[in-house]
Amino acid sequence: MRVFCLLAVLLVPVELTAGPDLTSDKVKFNYYLVTADTLAALSDEMDRTGPDGYWAFTRTKWDWDAACNMQFGATINLPRLGPGAALGAADRSVFDRMLVALTAHEMEHVAIGRNWAKAIKAAGCPADTSAIDAIHGDADAVLDVRTDHGRLTGVTLEH
Repeated sequence: MRVFCLLAVLLVPVELTAGPDLTSDKVKFNYYLVTADTLAALSDEMDRTGPDGYWAFTRTKWDWDAACNMQFGATINLPRLGPGAALGAADRSVFDRMLVALTAHEMEHVAIGRNWAKAIKAAGCPADTSAIDAIHGDADAVLDVRTDHGRLTGVTLEH
C-alpha cells in the first residue's frame, strides 16, 4: 500500500516548498516516458533515453542576495511508463518498486545540494565559497559510488 500511495503522488508534477533555513526551497519533478513491454527492454530504453545517460538525474542550484537570502532549487528527472507500455502485473510491480528506490536515491542528491546551500548560508554567504565547496563538492559522487548509482538500494529491474 505504501508503494501505491507514493507512486500516486509521483505521477503528478510536484513542487515541495521551503524549510526554515532557506528563503526558498523548491523541488520539481519532471518525467520522461518509457514504453517498453519487458523489463530488459525497459532497462535498455532507460539507458538510451534517460537524462544525461542515467535512469534519473537531479540538478540542484542555489543563489543568494546581499542579505544572504538563500534560494535553493532542485529538478529531478525520472522515468514514467507511457501509454504504450504493456508490462505484465509482476513486471509492473518490479518497475514500481524500482521507481520508489530511484526516487529515494534522487532525494538523497537533493539533500546533498540543500545541505551545501545551508552551509553557505550558515557561513554568512561569503563571496568565496571554496572552503565550503571543498567539504561538500564530492558528496554526490560518494553517494553514487557507495550505492552503485542506487543499485545497492533497490534501483534495479530484477525480480
